[in-house]
Amino acid sequence: MKVEPMCAFLALWNDVDPACIAEYEAWHQQEHVPERVSVPGILSGTRYESDRADQQRYFTLYELTSLTCLASQPYRQLVEQPTPWSVRMRRSFRNFLRLTCQLCVTAGDEVGNGVAVERIVWHPAAAPSVTDLGKLTRLVSRREFELPLLRILIGVSRAAGPQALRNVDDAPEGIEAVFVLQSESPAELSDISEHFRQHISASLQAPVWWRSSTFSRISHIVGKSVGGQERPSPRSDLMESWEKRHFA
Repeated sequence: MKVEPMCAFLALWNDVDPACIAEYEAWHQQEHVPERVSVPGILSGTRYESDRADQQRYFTLYELTSLTCLASQPYRQLVEQPTPWSVRMRRSFRNFLRLTCQLCVTAGDEVGNGVAVERIVWHPAAAPSVTDLGKLTRLVSRREFELPLLRILIGVSRAAGPQALRNVDDAPEGIEAVFVLQSESPAELSDISEHFRQHISASLQAPVWWRSSTFSRISHIVGKSVGGQERPSPRSDLMESWEKRHFA
């Protein structure tokens, strides 16, 4: 079966109640992401974590064939009819942010062990064109950049699909682009972010707002690896085991 190419992505940032971190890890890895990548049009889900105190702890990236899959009945069912474990875990979320992005430029095809995510907002009159972003991508992809960039994704934020939690965000109004810079090693992320900032400043008009975050990869789950077309059964067995530990 031919796999459609990625044309959009869903990016999520969040913290979790510290008392729930271990259970969150089990739920997110073993129930939540497998559910999401079972939706037709969601190609994969990659989980990342950070130990930085100045940003959210978790980042999740879903690669999509298009933003329309987030309006589909299978996706809406996941959001509007959550499993019992999901209902419980949603209460533990903190500093949640969900952005849906139309992919406009991409380079490279390897999933990195580290990722630098740059959120940049421009005034509409100063926003770069797709051509401008393509030129920037070619520039930072060259060998003289001397950093192990495996992949670059650039998407423009576009509202799509329902979401279960309210966004916590202080970004101003404007045209927002999300730059996902994947590297071979998380140790290189601070250099990548700094060099990228320099290229942005030299190549494009000044933005009105900018926020950077860096993460190390935890896991990568491909849609076809969990069945592809049917919602997996709720992991009630795992939820019950966590309940027994908590209330024992």
